[in-house]
Order: sequence, then C-alpha cells, then structure tokens
Amino acid sequence: FFEKFLGIFSQACPYTVIDIEFQEGINMARGQRKTIEEKISEKENLIESLKIRLKSEQRELEELHKEKREVDMKALHEVLEEANITAVDAADIIRGYLQEREDSVEENE
Repeated sequence: FFEKFLGIFSQACPYTVIDIEFQEGINMARGQRKTIEEKISEKENLIESLKIRLKSEQRELEELHKEKREVDMKALHEVLEEANITAVDAADIIRGYLQEREDSVEENE
C-alpha cells in the first residue's frame, strides 16, 4: 500500500517530502531553527511575564481577602448592634468561652 501511495504521490508531485526536507536552504516542515540564545531569551521573557502576572494575581487575592474581612466585620457589627453589645464586651465574652473550653479539655485528660 505504502509503495503504491508513494508511486501515485511522486507522479502528482515531482518532489517527495524527503527531497524537500533535505534541499539546501529549504526547511518547510520545521520553520527556522532558533539558536540557544534565542530560546534562553524567550524563556527569560516568559518568566518575567509570569512574575508580573503573579504579582497582579496576588494583588487581586489580597483585595478579595480585604473585601471578605469587610463583609465579615459588617455582619459582626450588625449582630453586635442588634444585641446592644460593644466590640470590647464581645471580645471578653469570646475569651471567656475559649477559656471555659480549654479548662474543660484539661479536666477530661
């Protein structure tokens, strides 16, 4: 089959793929080969671009964390206001709860 295909192909096209690849000055299948210096330069540029992208993504993440803290603080503020409790009183209540929990764990050991 392959030999028959090559026979038909060579009649339709005076050059075979192999002939074209090995002709001097023609490098159709691969394009121009890059030097090692060009490859290094491209990788360095890619890394710099990725560093810039990473910094941008980190800034966006920080903004999202900040936004979440603000939403959480607003929700806490609303609950404290509804309960008529100050932030200092709420902190004392939470500290007392944590201390009680810690004491109960120590008793069970």
